[in-house]
Amino acid sequence: AALTISRVTSTTVAAIDQAVVDATGSVSLQAHNNAGILSGAVAAGIAAQNALQGSFVWADIGNSAQAVVRNTTLGAAALAIDAGNNSQIHTLAGSVAVGGNNAVGVAANVAWIHDTTHAQLHDSQIDVAGKVSVDAASDAVTKTLAIGGAVGGQVAVAGSASANVIGSTTDAEVVGINLDAQQAGNIGSLQVSADNRGAAHSLAGAISGGGSTAVGAAVSINTVGGQTSASVRDAVLGDASAVQVDAASSTLINTLAAAGSGSGGASVAGSATTNFINTDTRASLADVSLDNAAAQ
Repeated sequence: AALTISRVTSTTVAAIDQAVVDATGSVSLQAHNNAGILSGAVAAGIAAQNALQGSFVWADIGNSAQAVVRNTTLGAAALAIDAGNNSQIHTLAGSVAVGGNNAVGVAANVAWIHDTTHAQLHDSQIDVAGKVSVDAASDAVTKTLAIGGAVGGQVAVAGSASANVIGSTTDAEVVGINLDAQQAGNIGSLQVSADNRGAAHSLAGAISGGGSTAVGAAVSINTVGGQTSASVRDAVLGDASAVQVDAASSTLINTLAAAGSGSGGASVAGSATTNFINTDTRASLADVSLDNAAAQ
């Protein structure tokens, strides 16, 4: 038997909080995580009578990236607040059993990515002649392979299961900015964007051969989704030349499950794939005032 468990949990925070910043050039605030897992578990065995082998792989990434400016007075030529997560998981689970009488070989793996990405400009007085951008981006990819094999003089059973789950939360927001005529602050243009991408690639296979009975079964289950939000709330934006609020999500599932069996008597083989895509994507302006009629 073989077992592998891998987990990555990292928190990266870039923050300007309760500060006074007076910069002649641009101010850039970045919080980024890059994470990858490459793991495998392979088991093989031969027995004169009965052989039983199994392998299991578990891999999950749950990182947090936060870039925040709050309760701050800031002057600069431009302001960029950027948070990002990039996570990848590649796993292999394999099992082969050979028995003189009976043999069972089973392999399974699970890959799970659940990152949180947050970019925010909150309750601050800003004076920026150029562009203010608040961006959050998340990119998650899983690739899993599970293979089970069994050969028995009488009975052979082979099974495999592969599961991928991607559910990340990505949000960018501007809250509580007041740039009315009585305030000293100003902005040239405002861009708020949230981008959430998830892709799952899965393969499950099983093959068995028995003298009298053979059974092969393969299952692949994949869920890709998450929450994506870009918003401007409770804000007076004065005479900003342009305001852009974008929220986007992209999902992809590639999957295959295959099973085969052969025997001198009875043979049964079956495979199944089940896939779910569940996304919640929102871009919003709420309680926002903009005084420039020419703004785009």
